[in-house]
Amino acid sequence: MRTAAGAVGGAGGEGGERDATRRCALRDARLLSLAARRHDNLVVDFAPGALDEIVAEADVVIEASRPSALRRLGLRAEEFLAARPGRVWVGITGYGRENDRIAFGDDAAVAGGLTGVDPNGDPVFLGDALADPVTGVFAAHAAARSLAAGGGELLCVSMAACAATLTDARTRVHPPC
Repeated sequence: MRTAAGAVGGAGGEGGERDATRRCALRDARLLSLAARRHDNLVVDFAPGALDEIVAEADVVIEASRPSALRRLGLRAEEFLAARPGRVWVGITGYGRENDRIAFGDDAAVAGGLTGVDPNGDPVFLGDALADPVTGVFAAHAAARSLAAGGGELLCVSMAACAATLTDARTRVHPPC
């Protein structure tokens, strides 16, 4: 996730954004340049084994993919963590690692209750895809906290749970990570 990778890079960590060729081709080059200014950007073709070398060098992986999709590519968080002590894997999901349902910033925000009502009483979004940047901040914080404590953790950061945490901030709900 760009927000999480940018936060890690901004904090002095070495990091990078890895993205599929097809997805990068659809994005504005200027936007990619801004998002990657504090970390490197490498375009890879997602085929089984294509990410093995990149991930093998990492101390921290922050990813936003369905766990089943990563398994099809041969990437397993448990194997990554077992290979070297102190590593951290942060999996950003829509609704938790047990749920393979895809989420986008808007539907995860709604699921977490980040909505309001207009003067007519109709529901409205509080912001565009609000759960995306909020989750990135939670993910970067979770990774930094885990590294400071010695790592060795698989952390799940749910977009809907992050949105719900903001919704319930008045009641002092514990953060989702």
